[in-house]
This record gives sequence, structure tokens and C-alpha cells, in this order.
Amino acid sequence: MARSIQAWRVSSRQVIYILYLSESKDSLFYLENETSLFKAFSQPKSAEWILTKYVNSAFIGTNLEKILREEACPQVIITGLTTNHCVETTTRMSGNLGFIPILI
Repeated sequence: MARSIQAWRVSSRQVIYILYLSESKDSLFYLENETSLFKAFSQPKSAEWILTKYVNSAFIGTNLEKILREEACPQVIITGLTTNHCVETTTRMSGNLGFIPILI
């Protein structure tokens, strides 16, 4: 994942981060838990988008689709930490919305 982010940055392409937060204090993704933070190898830079979501899909409750359309991004390269949960949901929805998803 770190190599992919670095390669994307070197090619001057936009990196968009999705922060998944939970309102449940028992969740690993609860805002005040350290486990909800970005990992050291994937820290966003100041010019990169950070969108916050509260459900599986990065498209629901965020302006991700709007950003991708405004930036004319037909392909979406997707990576993440929970492939069988949020990453898969976002990948499927990306295709449903007409983008060309590429899952790393």
C-alpha cells in the first residue's frame, strides 16, 4: 500500500484518503481510539483529500463521487485495510456508479 501511494504521488496524481469512523465507543474505528488513525506508512500530505465516512461505502455520506467526476477520473484505484468489508463495498459501488475500479 505504501509503495502504491508513493508511486501515485510521484506521478502527480490525486490521492484521496477515506477515514472510516464509528460512533460506537466499543469500535476500533471510534474517533478517540488510536486504532482509528491513519497508519504511519499511509499518512496523508496536506494537498491530499481526506473524506470521513461512517458506513461501508466511501461514496455514501461523502462527496467522493463529486470529486471524481469534477477531476475527470474514469478509473479509481482502490486499496485499504479491510478488503472484505469497506474496500469491497467501495469497489463494487464504484463500478455501479460508472467508474472503472481497480482493486490493489
